[in-house]
Amino acid sequence: MDLSSSPLGTSMDAYRINQYAALGLLSKLYLNAEVYTGTPKYTEAAIAAGYVIDNGGYMLSDSSVTVPNAGKRPAVASDPDNLEGYAALFAPNNQNNPEMIWSIAYDNVTGGGMNFAQMSLHYSSQFTWNIANQPWNGYAALEEFYNSYDAADSRKKANFIVGPQLDYEGSAILDYAASGDLALDYIPAIDELYPNSSRKAGARLGKFSFRQGQVDNMDNDYPIIRLGDLYLIRAEGNARAAGNWSLALTDVNTIRARAGVSAMSTVTADAFLAERGREMFMEVTRRQDLIRFGQWGSSWWEKTNSDAYRTVFPIPQEQITASNGSLTQNPGY
Repeated sequence: MDLSSSPLGTSMDAYRINQYAALGLLSKLYLNAEVYTGTPKYTEAAIAAGYVIDNGGYMLSDSSVTVPNAGKRPAVASDPDNLEGYAALFAPNNQNNPEMIWSIAYDNVTGGGMNFAQMSLHYSSQFTWNIANQPWNGYAALEEFYNSYDAADSRKKANFIVGPQLDYEGSAILDYAASGDLALDYIPAIDELYPNSSRKAGARLGKFSFRQGQVDNMDNDYPIIRLGDLYLIRAEGNARAAGNWSLALTDVNTIRARAGVSAMSTVTADAFLAERGREMFMEVTRRQDLIRFGQWGSSWWEKTNSDAYRTVFPIPQEQITASNGSLTQNPGY
């Protein structure tokens, strides 16, 4: 791939689009080209992703990459002093992570808009991180997905918050509005959805981890293009282009090695999709992944099957009106 005439540079600044960010974005488009246009571009996806992997100078955030744990409670011995590897990649102080190719610079003063702490944590988890405003007790992970991680998978510990919750001083947090045991203990099982679900049900979302003194707007930079994703794009592109999923093994096992889990000896399309889900959780790729693998319309917990036309969004009526007849609504809407 000759990029010698590109006006984009190669400086590794994750807040500016360089040649590698452009190629990473292109690899994502190529990977989904068959869905978008009907013409597969899997070889091109693998080549674009591979070029960045081989030439970009980026590295996976492995055990050699550490940052101070901004959420550490001095009175809680189980809180590590530092976050490393995968956990460091999504920490509040992740701005210099070597895996980031293109990212959004969220900041609690000048770059607001990320509020996962508010959206996921129980009200009383305010006392764990000294959060300025009480969280909303919202989003939780599906139990089946949580259980799909191997117990030794470092991503499981980084991605989810489970178990008895302690405050900044190490004391048990109580939920005085709960029935039965008042101790706040996040359990992976979710009994049901609103309005009668347990207040402590569901593993909470901790991938983009929190800091002490957390405010509504978080500081964690959010990846748009990162190296781990490109390994998986190269893996899938090579496998789909050749019709042979074993060609994905090398790159998949590179990602699994970073997570501290054993290498796969064989891989199928379904196993690859599951591994991609474990790696890319909370990084807004799942919808397009499920569509590409033909599973978007399937049923899962509390979701019935959906019609095929829903793989395409409706066109806003305002845009149809403004088009003077050149746009018509997508079928089914």
